[in-house]
Amino acid sequence: MHQDFGLMHVRVQSWFPFPVSICLNGRNWLARQMDRAGIDYRQCENCFLKLSDPAAAQALMNQQLQTDWPKVLGQLLKEAHPLASEIVAPLRQGYYWSAAETEYATDLLFDHPKRLAELYPQFLRHGLSSFQCSDVFVDVT
Repeated sequence: MHQDFGLMHVRVQSWFPFPVSICLNGRNWLARQMDRAGIDYRQCENCFLKLSDPAAAQALMNQQLQTDWPKVLGQLLKEAHPLASEIVAPLRQGYYWSAAETEYATDLLFDHPKRLAELYPQFLRHGLSSFQCSDVFVDVT
């Protein structure tokens, strides 16, 4: 449980070529930002159901886009693997980061249920006509 990002993990490979991967959730991160800013919200799993100040929440989300990732990732590596710099020193090589999986979400928040109800049939029609079950269902067998 990270103080800024919330639930996340850092996976460190301690042998050459020293890759590091992380998993974090931007919505958990945003929830922590809103907690510190005193913005009330209601969250269910990975969805914000209600925001007391959507503009302020959006401003916090925009701040995430300005993250100095090399600095942040370097700090996460130090926290997860204090001996990392010592291990790679003889090779004069550091750990490297890559984005194996990333996702950028575009969420919509409606201020009145009536407005969503008006648009819902169009959303449903679009989904039914644009996607197949293989687009949203993964066979794990």
